Amino acid sequence: MTEEQKKLLVIDDSAAFREAIALTGEDYGWEVYADDTLDGIKNWLAENRPDIVLLDWQLPGNRRKYVELLQDHHLTERTLLLSSGNIDEKRGQFVARYGLAGARVKPFDLTRFFEEESELLSQKIGLSHRSIKSRFISKLPGRSVISGLRRSGRQKFNNDQLVEMLRKIPPMIDILDSDLNVIWNNKQAGKGSPTPLAFEHHLIAKWLQVEIEEKQTGNVVRRLDWDGEKGCFLESRLYPVGNDLYGLERNWRDEGERPHDHEFLNLEGDKDLTLKKWLQAVARLLAQRYAISRLRVYKVVPLPNTEGLERKHAPLMAPKFQSGGGIEPDTKAWLRGGFKPECIHHIKEALDDEGVSAPRLVRDLVDRDPSICKDIARVKYGDTGTSRVLFPVRNQEKQIVALLAMDRRLDHIKELEKFDKEVVELARRMASDKAGVLTEKQWSLMQGLVADIGRRVSIWLREDEDRRTADWHDAISRALIDIFAATMNSPEMT
Repeated sequence: MTEEQKKLLVIDDSAAFREAIALTGEDYGWEVYADDTLDGIKNWLAENRPDIVLLDWQLPGNRRKYVELLQDHHLTERTLLLSSGNIDEKRGQFVARYGLAGARVKPFDLTRFFEEESELLSQKIGLSHRSIKSRFISKLPGRSVISGLRRSGRQKFNNDQLVEMLRKIPPMIDILDSDLNVIWNNKQAGKGSPTPLAFEHHLIAKWLQVEIEEKQTGNVVRRLDWDGEKGCFLESRLYPVGNDLYGLERNWRDEGERPHDHEFLNLEGDKDLTLKKWLQAVARLLAQRYAISRLRVYKVVPLPNTEGLERKHAPLMAPKFQSGGGIEPDTKAWLRGGFKPECIHHIKEALDDEGVSAPRLVRDLVDRDPSICKDIARVKYGDTGTSRVLFPVRNQEKQIVALLAMDRRLDHIKELEKFDKEVVELARRMASDKAGVLTEKQWSLMQGLVADIGRRVSIWLREDEDRRTADWHDAISRALIDIFAATMNSPEMT
């Protein structure tokens, strides 16, 4: 069986260059079509598909028309820009804007060009995949070092050698198509087909893709998640690398390493940070990261008892924070007082359960037993079939000091205003088809981060209580001083 003849399209206004590259190509068995007329190129492309396209920077008329023609035939990934001068910023932007494979400076060794391209194509390494590597390398955090290696006069590295270097660096690097399928991976390059993303990591990439599309800036987006299998935090970065392709970089933190508030709550610069503001930042985070529309924080308040005279009382659940609406009769009434855990059966179950927290299916539309605690405010869940998570927060003595309640309800946004509406809108924009329901697979990503948030909530609640106690003692002291001062000046004391 004979090997199919390779084809090269040359779009260049230099007759001498067209003739030289056509003759050299014939010597290597290539079919070369070289022209600079738009109509002639259109006619040739109607019946042929080139393996490589060379596009001259200096073309008669508008070069954009030639690029648009190549785009119509899905050839930009196979196109190299030819330039008689250095590849300056303008030419580099042109390559990036249209997703070209790269650029070459004329003159170059035609014989070597065909030798290299023949060998690479015979190995079925397309120009598009090699260009992906090149453009992906330029996006990496260490790109200045890699670029310096490429330009070094002491030693020159081609893309394959640079990829070999990338295989040895710690982050896992994937190139994804528009459907977030893996088409290249730095750890598996040259070792067969790359492994598809696991469900949880595909979901992370989907959420990051939504964020990129929302911003429409092409910037790098990042997030921190919990990798339950590895038992550590996972940092993921996604960025476009041209023509509906994305670079996904995943870096696992050291075991036991905890992220700081500013890494995921964006709280830098707020000098007047209160418990409410901090919890609002947490609510925004959960909405942006996991499409969690509602967060409620219950503080567990122990009731004192006289030892030896009365049995130990069950603690009260004191609502401290609510975002996302859906509370009846209203949030203010809900926040005013505490209630016994048995008033809401699934809260009682969460406090008594010694197992691991996980999402539980909502089977009722409200969260209380109508036969008891009739006056307590209700949480409405909307449609059945959604899930909620009740996460107990424990202190260093393993005592439950708070309960984080999270769920995803998106159908009531018209009823909301101000911060509640903002949070639900964030969650609604983030919720994709796969993110529409809170599942145990998603919970495996959230659990470590929520546990970390829980530890911080515990600290905030303790400090808030300490401040309240200090303020109460201060107020009592001032009142006693004022009373004593008034008494000393009274006629009875003179």
